[in-house]
Amino acid sequence: MRAVGLKTLKNKLSEYVRLVAGGETVLGTDRDRVVAEIVPPIIAGEGVPPRRPITRFRDLMKELERDRSDR
Repeated sequence: MRAVGLKTLKNKLSEYVRLVAGGETVLGTDRDRVVAEIVPPIIAGEGVPPRRPITRFRDLMKELERDRSDR
């Protein structure tokens, strides 16, 4: 598992996607806080089922709008 800052992840995305395709997990960090996780895809019939969303998209967008209104 690797952790990489968002700026580096953006600039070298192809490189990290190749690592993920090879089975490695890559964590995206922002100011040393994990904000994203890129994992290899699950092939049908293997592994655990895909995760369900934690929150509804509509609620997520409302929260995002509230956060942005503070700026």
